[in-house]
Amino acid sequence: MVSLSEQNTKLVRSLYRPHVALTAGYTVSNPNLFNGFQEKFSDIWNIGIVVQVPIWNWGEGKYKVKAARTATTIARMELDDVRCKIQLDIEQNRFRLKNASRQLATANKNMRAADESLRCANLGFKEGVMTITDVMTAQTAWQAAKTAIIDAEIAVRMAEAGVQKAMGNM
Repeated sequence: MVSLSEQNTKLVRSLYRPHVALTAGYTVSNPNLFNGFQEKFSDIWNIGIVVQVPIWNWGEGKYKVKAARTATTIARMELDDVRCKIQLDIEQNRFRLKNASRQLATANKNMRAADESLRCANLGFKEGVMTITDVMTAQTAWQAAKTAIIDAEIAVRMAEAGVQKAMGNM
């Protein structure tokens, strides 16, 4: 949009400047039209110059050029705005990825603790010092930790996809 607007400004500016056109031509005819329709070839050369000079247009050109420059400025501002929004989107997605990675690390720690708790509960149940309720509680905690890991892995993948999309790689 910016380069298109800049080209439009140049075009508008050129409309209010002098224009020069050079034309040339060559024609061969038989019969000869300039000498009583003689039956022989004759040729005609022509050269022309056209000059257009705008003398007075009541400031129309100045205002149109100013409007075109303003449109270019607006296009540049919109481009800067879009760049800022893209940069913000990238940063937000990186922040989400960082948080998702932290959640995954926490979920992995919790899973290790739940594994150990379940191992101890099973061992205690076999030895007769723990009840089945304690084992079921440990199994529920292990299942919750496993679900948290899956959720955290999904969040990490989604955040990675968001970063790739924001950077234009998707």
